[in-house]
Amino acid sequence: MVVFYLYLLLITLLEVILFIPLLIILRLTGMKGRLGFGISSRQKSIWFHAASMGEVNALKPLLIKTAEQFGAERIVLTTMTSTGLLTAAKIDLPITVSYLPLDFPIIMSLFFKRIAPQIIVIMETEFWPQMLFQAKLRDIPVIMVNARLTANSFSKYLGTRLFWHEPWLAIKTINAQSDSDQKRFRELGFNHVRNCGNLKFAIDLPDHANIDKYSKYGVSDEDFVLTVGSSRPGEEQLIREIYPHLKKEIPNLKLIIAPRHLKRIEEVKAIFAGQKAVVLSELIIHTDYDILIIDSIGLLTEIYSFSDLVIVGGSFTDYGGHNPLEAAYYSKPVIMGIYHSSCRESVNRLLEKQGIFITGQQDLLKKILELYNDHDLRINTGKNARNVLVNNAHSLEENLDTIKSFLE
Repeated sequence: MVVFYLYLLLITLLEVILFIPLLIILRLTGMKGRLGFGISSRQKSIWFHAASMGEVNALKPLLIKTAEQFGAERIVLTTMTSTGLLTAAKIDLPITVSYLPLDFPIIMSLFFKRIAPQIIVIMETEFWPQMLFQAKLRDIPVIMVNARLTANSFSKYLGTRLFWHEPWLAIKTINAQSDSDQKRFRELGFNHVRNCGNLKFAIDLPDHANIDKYSKYGVSDEDFVLTVGSSRPGEEQLIREIYPHLKKEIPNLKLIIAPRHLKRIEEVKAIFAGQKAVVLSELIIHTDYDILIIDSIGLLTEIYSFSDLVIVGGSFTDYGGHNPLEAAYYSKPVIMGIYHSSCRESVNRLLEKQGIFITGQQDLLKKILELYNDHDLRINTGKNARNVLVNNAHSLEENLDTIKSFLE
C-alpha cells in the first residue's frame, strides 16, 4: 500500500512537469485524445475498454447486446491504438469512441468527471493503476470480461502484488476465458472469478438457409465449391498456378474468389484472364463459368454457407491472416497458410480440436485434393470447427448477465 501511494505522489509530480510537452507532442502526432479531450460530458455512462483492434472486434457482440438493453448513447469505448480506434468507429452503433487517456492522476481524474461512468468493463487484461484507483475512489465497479493471464504475466503480477493492492480493490468481478486463467487470477487473490468461456468464439451470424445459390451465384448442388475468402496480393496468383491441376482432378469445380479489397478487382480479373471467369456484378443467370470473382462487399458469410471447402486468405502471403471463425460457424473445413499472427488464438483453438488445416504454399494443391477426395474428413473437420464455437456460445450471455447485475 505504501509503495502505491509513493508511486502516486511521484507520478503526479511527473504529470505536472510534463503536461505542456505532452500536450505539444500529442497534438503534433494527432493523438491529443490521449489527454482525455474531445469527448462531451455525460452521466452514468457505461465505459468499455479494449486495448486494440482484435479486442475491439471480439467485444463487438457484447457491445451490441449492451446497447440493445441500456442504450448505445450511454456507451463510451476507449482503446489504445489507432487501428483499434478506427475499428471502434466502424461499429454500427451511436456510441462514443476515444483513445484511453494517459494513465496520469489528473488526466484520468478529469476523464472520469467528464464521462461519469456507472460501470467500467475491461476487455481481457488491461491493468492501468490510475484508471483502477480513480474507480476505487469513486466506488465505481470494474469488471473484467474475457480475462486472460499468461504464465509470464502471472509471474509479473505475483511479484508486484503489494503495488497493485489498492487499484485491484476496484475490480468486483473477473470473467476469465479459460480454467487456467481462472486459476491464475484466484492465485493472485481475486475472489469473484469464474470461467465464462472466450468471447472471441461467441459469434452469431445469419442462417442463410433459404438462399437460392443457383439463381444468385450460378452454383448447383452438383458443383464442388471452393471459396478463397479475403485473398491478398500473391494469393490469387498462387491459386491461378494450381488451378489447371485442380480443374483436371475436380471436373465439377466452381472456384469463388473474394478479394479482401475491391479496388483490386481489375488486378484479379487480369490474373484469371483466359479462363472461364466472371465477376458477380456481370453474372447472367445460368452463365457457364468456372471462376466467380466477387466484386461486392458483405457477401462472404453467405458464400461460406454453401461452400464445400474454404481457403482463408491473407495467410499464404505475409498479411497476418483473416478470421477463420466465420467459415467455422457454418461447419466448413478451412485451409489457412502459415501467416496467421493476427488470428493466432483462433487458429490455435481450432487446431486443438482438429477444426482447421495449416499448410504452406507448396502443399496447398495436395491438401485441397486430399479434402476433395475424403468427404468424411471434410465433414468431420467442419463439425469440429463448429463445436469450438458452440462450446463458447454461452460466453456472450454470461458476460452480459454480469454487466446487467451492476446496472439494474
